Amino acid sequence: DRTLPPQDLPAATIEPVYKAIRKLWKIINSEDMQHCYRLNPGDLHVFDNHRVLHGRQAFDPQAGARHLQQCSVNRDEFHNSLRILAARLEHPAAGLVMAGGAVG
Repeated sequence: DRTLPPQDLPAATIEPVYKAIRKLWKIINSEDMQHCYRLNPGDLHVFDNHRVLHGRQAFDPQAGARHLQQCSVNRDEFHNSLRILAARLEHPAAGLVMAGGAVG
């Protein structure tokens, strides 16, 4: 897969690691682990790119035009703004602790 870099592993662990990767791939791609829906014009989809695997189904350009825009937000700045606003509004999110990213 293009998203998986070459693994620098001791020879004895190569097969078990790739076996685990294949098992994870099966789980990720099982239908019960997927949520599929169609975005309509004007829809906004927000997700944490560190926490969600996302993709799309095939797109047929003959079916019509498609226009998507992406906006990225710095996690630390977002979390800090959320806590400041929550503190001003005396909302419980003021004490929110941001969980680590994908690893840690």
